[in-house]
Amino acid sequence: MTTSRILGRWRLLSADHNLEFAPDVSMEFQASGRLLYEFSVGDRRQAVVMAYRVDGDQLWTDHPGNSLARSTRFRFGEGDVLEFDFAGPRAWFVREW
Repeated sequence: MTTSRILGRWRLLSADHNLEFAPDVSMEFQASGRLLYEFSVGDRRQAVVMAYRVDGDQLWTDHPGNSLARSTRFRFGEGDVLEFDFAGPRAWFVREW
């Protein structure tokens, strides 16, 4: 799978309830390998900057300053919906741009 298809900004459409995503989650995948993860806290937006890479159907993320790298399986579903599989629980994102 090519990295270019994941580039852009994605907004959370829905997620299995046990994933407990923060409200108003969005992710922006940049060509540089930078991932901007944003969410709402009250009336403010918070952002976490991470690094990412794609290896086949695996998305690897790493938070600089934290040695915990994670991998999540993903695929593109109908209507170009981005689906993440967290070893069972799933989340779906739609492209904003």
